[in-house]
Amino acid sequence: MKPNILIGVDMGSSSLKALALEAASGRTVALSRMSLPHDRLPGGGCEVGAPAIRAALTRVLQDVARQLGPRAAEVRAMACTGHGAGLYALDAGNQLVGGRAVASTDQRADARARALAASRGAQLFEDVGCSPWPGQPTVIAAELLGADAVQRGELHRLLFAKDYLGFLLTGQIATDASDASTAGLVSLATGSWSRAAFEASGIAELGARAFGPIVPSGTMIGKLLPAEAALCGLPAGIPVAMGAIDLLASMTAIRAEGRGRAVSVFGTWCVNAVIGPVMAPKPAVAAIVNFGRSNARLYMENSPSSMANIAWLAGALALPDARAVVDLAMAVPLGANGLRFLPFVNGGGGVTAGFVGLKSHHTRADMARAVVDAVAALHARHTARLAAAGLAVGQTTVLGGGAGDGCPPRAAAGGLPGAARRTLRRRRDRRTRRRDLRRHVAGAGRRVAGQRTARALRSDRARCAAGPRPCGFQRRLQRTDRQHVTCIHPPRGRCRMSAWQLPFVRPASLAGRHFSTVIVGAGINGVGVFRDLSLQRVDCLIVDKGDFGAGASSAPSRMIHGGLRYLENGSFSLVAEATRERNLLLRNAPHLVQPLKTVVPLASFFGGLMSSALKFFGRTPPQRTRGLLAVALGLRLYDLLGRRQRVMPGHRISRVPPADRGLFRAAIRWTATFFDAWISHPEWLILELIADACRDQPRSAAANYCRVMGCAGNILTLRDEITGALVRVTADSVVNATGAWLDRSAAVLGGAGPRVMGTKGSHLVLDHPALRDALDGRMAYFEAVDGRVCIVYPFLDRVLVGSTDIPVEDPDQIVTEPAEVDYLIDVLREVFPNMAFGRGDVVYTYVGVRPLARSEADKPGQISRDHSVVVDPPNATRDIAIVGLVGGKWTTFRSLAEEATDEVLQLLGRSRTASTELLPIGGGADLPADAPAAERFVEKMVAACGIGRARALALLGRYGSKALPLAQRLAASGDVPLRHAPDYSAAELSYLCLETGVVHLDDLVIRRTLLAIRGLVTDAALAEIAGVAAEALGWDAIHAHNELCACATALRERHNVRLHAVAAGEAPSFDASLMASSVLGQA
Repeated sequence: MKPNILIGVDMGSSSLKALALEAASGRTVALSRMSLPHDRLPGGGCEVGAPAIRAALTRVLQDVARQLGPRAAEVRAMACTGHGAGLYALDAGNQLVGGRAVASTDQRADARARALAASRGAQLFEDVGCSPWPGQPTVIAAELLGADAVQRGELHRLLFAKDYLGFLLTGQIATDASDASTAGLVSLATGSWSRAAFEASGIAELGARAFGPIVPSGTMIGKLLPAEAALCGLPAGIPVAMGAIDLLASMTAIRAEGRGRAVSVFGTWCVNAVIGPVMAPKPAVAAIVNFGRSNARLYMENSPSSMANIAWLAGALALPDARAVVDLAMAVPLGANGLRFLPFVNGGGGVTAGFVGLKSHHTRADMARAVVDAVAALHARHTARLAAAGLAVGQTTVLGGGAGDGCPPRAAAGGLPGAARRTLRRRRDRRTRRRDLRRHVAGAGRRVAGQRTARALRSDRARCAAGPRPCGFQRRLQRTDRQHVTCIHPPRGRCRMSAWQLPFVRPASLAGRHFSTVIVGAGINGVGVFRDLSLQRVDCLIVDKGDFGAGASSAPSRMIHGGLRYLENGSFSLVAEATRERNLLLRNAPHLVQPLKTVVPLASFFGGLMSSALKFFGRTPPQRTRGLLAVALGLRLYDLLGRRQRVMPGHRISRVPPADRGLFRAAIRWTATFFDAWISHPEWLILELIADACRDQPRSAAANYCRVMGCAGNILTLRDEITGALVRVTADSVVNATGAWLDRSAAVLGGAGPRVMGTKGSHLVLDHPALRDALDGRMAYFEAVDGRVCIVYPFLDRVLVGSTDIPVEDPDQIVTEPAEVDYLIDVLREVFPNMAFGRGDVVYTYVGVRPLARSEADKPGQISRDHSVVVDPPNATRDIAIVGLVGGKWTTFRSLAEEATDEVLQLLGRSRTASTELLPIGGGADLPADAPAAERFVEKMVAACGIGRARALALLGRYGSKALPLAQRLAASGDVPLRHAPDYSAAELSYLCLETGVVHLDDLVIRRTLLAIRGLVTDAALAEIAGVAAEALGWDAIHAHNELCACATALRERHNVRLHAVAAGEAPSFDASLMASSVLGQA
């Protein structure tokens, strides 16, 4: 049975547990955050009266019914997580005996319990491990969520390990009502319980006092739920799944284990695993581990129960005794002013709140330092063993829960004596007041003409990344321990992701959600808006009918330039804006954007002066080749307009140097030299912008292959292009950033048009070593016979040539025509007459449609490349405004996004709080600034990961500063090169498949890697890549074959790659062994 709506009723203190259902199932969850009133007992635990339970339950269900409204009739199941501190005795009528809890066992661990656990562990397994009772919560939940027999069997094994390995480690019998641990102790079917378990926990006297079956509070609440639900307006007789979260945690672990990916569970206490969506942790959460494909996090909670992941990891490490985990933790050296933190140990033996040597003089910074030392040491200690087992270790992200600066939650709540807590509080208050005063004075002095200076913006970004009031230790930690810890104490509502994880969702998980803004079109301009709005803490959804950046954004000339030729059309403001944005990209994304020395060959002195002047005044003169004087005046103006944020030299004009006389035709007498920039992998920059956006605003989401079908009121209907399923979301505003598809999208959304037109630009990639060597790292910028400006420059180990400029009507039906290939080859022959060119040199072609504002210009080159932002107000069928992006260049995406963001903020009644101007992008943050620093970075990668220097340089060039943590992840998986595409490894491709939203094989081959554009995709390479992708994404042989055929067809027909024609009915062209060719598969 697959429920339409799950009601998550959280009667305990953890509201994350009900939210976890939504994250794992992709279905709507109505959540009520209400804790039962209770009194603490001296020995630990609490007592709750029966009337209080019933009254609180009624309020909860009324709240849920009110949230659902008319949708209450759709409810098909409930999942309840109850207050877990106590055991309750019921009479024959299932009513509480005495109306109160009779005992609690939560914090009762001692040496006697450990001894009993060691001697009676086997008996415990025989009592409950093999035959779970029919009403066991996880069994019910398994049926509701459609677990198969194999998953249920594995679930039973993990349930035993979770409960009783926790017992072996801590000597405690957990009685958290949402767990299956109590269900193992108490059997409602027989009315008996495990005497050994009660003896071991020191509560054997409960057996004599019990009048009936002893059950946890959650089970009792589960019995009350159906009747109370009917009284509150919810459907009567609906199934109730108690403790469903344990099922989700266990089943997710099974799936991760099946993929050969391990979850690193080292953190603070590291117990009670809860799978939740991207959100701020509750105060009791001490650590978060990134794992899973669906943006999930593993929340590590401060509780000695729910040991599923500890057991699983211990099994993966093949430890003879699970207690060895604790023994290894004991080996962590003392640090942080003589303080040591021990995961999994909460008390006894000189341990206070998990700390050894805790004294009154220890500060919260010391405690935080000790926690991170333990995390880092354990992570490093087990990485090698996990790698040997073939498992990839996730990176641990330690987060504070808000209990105190740098202090783990349990310690903040009561780990220090009262006097010490008061002293620390006074010190913290004084430090806070002084720090706030300094920031206020400094901030006021850094305001110039209403804008924040670069220093202020950098300071804002640093504070944003470090969180509220970071202590000195935390700032040092962020500089020194990034390989283990991503962020300490992020801002409220933020969840920092690991260095390698990118946040993507499928449309099904979006059903019923509300977003302040929905952005249609995930090209560079739409993603720029997504990033800027998320930086302003606006929750956004960005969708695209295809892959991220699969349209014109993946088909530029790969130049980041100011638009020298636009000066002739009088577009001075556009050139000034573009040159400034070029300079900013060189600063913000130096791992992908590099300076490009550009040479303009010149044959005459006065040529083109009159032609350029007439173009400036909007006339259409006969085409004349531009001479030295016209180019020199243009470059002088180009340098002047690009002076802001300049990072490159100005232009220079000289006679043709002797080395170039054989390169150009004989008539060339001078060359003008200036600098622009080029981008190696624009598609990856788009993914990095999405990742940055979702780090800044965890409630934002990005979905590819998700088409907008219509807008009515404030409801947008989305269609999953993979499954065909329809989902609906609501929004306060919409941004139409679909480029050349703007008018079509506007018609679907109920907006105005037409506003845009398109011209296609085709490019060639050549394998021509002689031309590449002759260019010597420079770009040749020249005119074709028809006046079209063309370019040719070395692109990695190839040569890129572009481009054409041809008006088109349908942007979906474009390919590089044979005539365009011939045109560009003829242009090369004219400019470089001493070299031979032919179609055999072409290894790849690509084409994109430039979105241009609709114009009546005679020639495509005369159409303005400027952009604008338009707003369609609400109308009779649509209650929300549509902000449309008209035009736009790759280089100016940030400034266009800034303009659109300001428009959206105005519609939402909000104001800008931060700027993207000096904000690094992805791997551009903390990138080595010079050659010596880069060399040290590479040496660090080589030493830390055991990879070769060439491999380290390749990863640095692709991922920037993110290369180090990624290399550590790949090394743990076995970074073995592919046989037929050795520039990439199976582990790297698996990472790209799992973490970057890959849906189809061509997403991986064409956009996530540079294999296709470099002409390195052969039949054998494509087959091998398909095998790796199939294993990573769980494709069967038929699915993999279909993906292989579709990708091969796209490469042949759209990109002129010479591959064997694989027909749909043919047998797969790759060996079945390639389906397990990756290191993950071998594990």
